Amino acid sequence: MSKKLVLSGVFVVGVFLLVATVSLAGQDRFPTTLTSSPGYQVGITHYDYQTSGSSGNRIVKDPLGGVHLCWTNAPERWNRQRHIYYNFRDEYGSWQWTGGVQVNMFNGAGFTTMDLLSDNRAVVVYHNVDAGLFLIAAVDAGRGFGNFTEYYPPDYIPNVGFFGWPYVAVDGQNRIHQVSLEVQFFPSGLMDLMYTRSSDGGNTWTDPLDFDSTLVYGHNIAASPVDDKVAIVYNRPFIDDPIQAENEVYYIESEDGVNWDWGNKVNITNYEFDTDSLVAYTDNDAIYDNEGKLHIVWNTSHVNRFGWIQDHAWLFHWSEETGITQIANHSQWKFPGCRPGGWNLSFAKMSLGVDADNNLFLVYTRFDSADCSAGNYANGELWMVGSSDGGASWGIPVNITRSPSPECLTGECDSDMWSSLAEVVDDSLHVVFINDKDAGGAPNGEGQDTENPVLYLAYPNPFVYPPPSLDIEIGAYNRPVVIPPEGGRFSYWVGVHNQEPEPQTVDLWTKVHLPDGGYYGPVRLVEDLVIAANDTLIYTKVRERVPGYVPPGYYDYIAYVGEYPWTVLDSSYFQFAKQPGESEGSGPLILPEQDRLEFSEELLPVGIGLIGNYPNPFNAATTISYELSEPTGVKLEVYNLQGQLVETLVNSHQEAGRRSAVWDASRVSSGIYFYKLSAGDLSEVRRMILVK
Repeated sequence: MSKKLVLSGVFVVGVFLLVATVSLAGQDRFPTTLTSSPGYQVGITHYDYQTSGSSGNRIVKDPLGGVHLCWTNAPERWNRQRHIYYNFRDEYGSWQWTGGVQVNMFNGAGFTTMDLLSDNRAVVVYHNVDAGLFLIAAVDAGRGFGNFTEYYPPDYIPNVGFFGWPYVAVDGQNRIHQVSLEVQFFPSGLMDLMYTRSSDGGNTWTDPLDFDSTLVYGHNIAASPVDDKVAIVYNRPFIDDPIQAENEVYYIESEDGVNWDWGNKVNITNYEFDTDSLVAYTDNDAIYDNEGKLHIVWNTSHVNRFGWIQDHAWLFHWSEETGITQIANHSQWKFPGCRPGGWNLSFAKMSLGVDADNNLFLVYTRFDSADCSAGNYANGELWMVGSSDGGASWGIPVNITRSPSPECLTGECDSDMWSSLAEVVDDSLHVVFINDKDAGGAPNGEGQDTENPVLYLAYPNPFVYPPPSLDIEIGAYNRPVVIPPEGGRFSYWVGVHNQEPEPQTVDLWTKVHLPDGGYYGPVRLVEDLVIAANDTLIYTKVRERVPGYVPPGYYDYIAYVGEYPWTVLDSSYFQFAKQPGESEGSGPLILPEQDRLEFSEELLPVGIGLIGNYPNPFNAATTISYELSEPTGVKLEVYNLQGQLVETLVNSHQEAGRRSAVWDASRVSSGIYFYKLSAGDLSEVRRMILVK
């Protein structure tokens, strides 16, 4: 009965509003919500839940340098009015609206994705169950205009039902391709998948085609930037016994964007049914690179004949050239008392991009039990990883938001989630995400309703701005190291070599890899360590004590150099063994016998001058280091390209030694800046680059 009533609504809307033009002002107010997460605030939303499964594309970089993005916005509460919002940044870095502009005409719009036509007009798709408009494609009147015309793709198939949750891709011939999922008002099992396309900007559409079924919101669509290929990617359950958490990954491809071989459904995972196996869940993404090769990523957990194993998750990549390659894995998923929320593994909401050199990039959310809200939901962090060989191998994942907020109260969390990466990567990765102020998805009954910033982040492309080259080496004295049953000591040395022609500011820390596979630490931590150009720092005779209650087995003692705890530039380790004790207790595994690491030899600087700033280029903040060979008055200032003073960081008398100051650039725009050190008779200036 409910479907018939909705059908009447669709018919009425179809007669009187075949083409409805929307041109609404931006939201009336703009919040001053505080956040530790990086990025520029483009708007707000109380509706934190942007997608149930796959993220799709909610941000696009156009060839002229403009950035288009969209999101689901609830301006007041998540369960009140819900709209689609759009914002645009031009090639000069200026945003068109404070807070964005509303796209949809009727209340209840949500779950949006987007792409661009060849003239750089945005095509924003969404569904609107409240208004009886299950599928809508809104097309902008011009590049960045924000004046959208709504078109209505077919959204109903007889004997099946209505379709929503649309994903969109525009091919090289300006054909708008859309894949969507059956709307079940009363969940009853498998949901059908439907495809349609428009060749005239949304005016007319092909008949809807029901091509397969699924149990999750894991459908996606991608178009090639160099030819007419289009691929639909989706997660499909085992047909013998469909279970929502146990899926395989399929794709269907059209070589010309028009003709499809719907019988040629390619299973790229071929997981085992009813046995000890990996299984795909609900998130995936797909992209064509600059050679027209298809790449697919997805997340997995593990299942055996006794049921779903929820304590581990993986990220995988596939292309026809590489087959399946592992990107990352994480040892925890269903944390006791700290849940990642519905539709999430500890890896979730993956999004692919590619740069002009065909380097691949993946941005995703990672949850960890060490960062849990007071409401027992894990705070998300955004991570990035890249591949320079077409996905055959992947680098070390890097946390790009770095805003943990453990034990946070409602309104004080920094849970970074529901991210989308623009497929085009240039000097930066362009990301839009929700900075959820209470972890969990409020519409899913997780966490509380909060006003959440929608953030845009431009993260420096690591292949354009590679991390500095530093080496670390650690070695134990009196090897092999064996700790007797009653406990004992070991000592070691560690050295860090800077191979760069400029000084570097880094962190040094140590951790212990346990016999059970876990990690303990940091045992030692030295932050903001300044290493001169082509120089080596060595610590000697560092001593640690291992108590007798420590479990027996083999341990790895690991030293890291980088930016603690997110970025590892290099690591080194040695092994020690602990013999079984008569009784086991609890307490610290390692007891440092010195308060901190000491240099084997420490000298005062021989002169006065700047050492440099790190990182450079940087996103939100950078550390400027300098040295003083004698006590003197010091002034450290930041200037813009016009020679105007931006900020004075230091203006005081300081003692001799190595010094540093942090410049928080979150309040200024991207560009080139200069920092000037005035000390004694010296005046020295250097350049730094801010990339947002």
